[in-house]
Amino acid sequence: MARLFHDRGVRIFCFHDDTFLLPRPEDSRRRLAALREELLRRDVGLVAVVAKCRPDQLERALLEEARALGTVRFYIGVENGSAAGVRHLNRGHSVADSHRALELCAACGIYTCYNLLLFEPDAALEDVADNLAFAERHLDVPFNFGRAEVYTGSSYERLLRASGRLRGAFPSFSYVIADERAEMLFRILAVAFTVRNFASDSLANLNSASGYEAALLGHFYPGSAAADLPARAAALKGR
Repeated sequence: MARLFHDRGVRIFCFHDDTFLLPRPEDSRRRLAALREELLRRDVGLVAVVAKCRPDQLERALLEEARALGTVRFYIGVENGSAAGVRHLNRGHSVADSHRALELCAACGIYTCYNLLLFEPDAALEDVADNLAFAERHLDVPFNFGRAEVYTGSSYERLLRASGRLRGAFPSFSYVIADERAEMLFRILAVAFTVRNFASDSLANLNSASGYEAALLGHFYPGSAAADLPARAAALKGR
């Protein structure tokens, strides 16, 4: 990081690594503090950090340390806002953890976004409704939604194959949702939201990007003419 900073002028570091934070918050806190101290020792100035985390890995003291390091954005692995969906996906955290993580990041000034896997093999319409209620509670946080896909070697591939529900072939495995109503809703939304959600210039992606760019400007140029952009971006997202 120091070499990139001094030799290449790099100022934004994106850690697309699920182990940027450790399972225990106190361990993560010590890790980030040690990283910050080493960067200071190597004369690394103001930088921005983007990282991923699980909802159950966060606490206020850890987020304050992350903010001191320069973290401006966390991708939070919410994945599902339904208790049943979290269980089906074997996420290992609770819906309450996800609510708390989003609220803590907002309180600590760290921009966030997340995905909802509205549809998975055992999703029911009631689970979709729970997910929509989850999103409604956090309307100021950008999110996208889709279906849980089957990756080669994953537990889903094994389970669906064993139950005779696996469709297609490598690398394009698929399945039909057990609840016929949920399957029908998935097919409708897959068509209706393709452009809005998944194109490179989709509304969902632009919504997320606008807030991120505003957070970067506020981080690198506090007190400048761009200082009001985060608030303006948040107001736009709220619409």
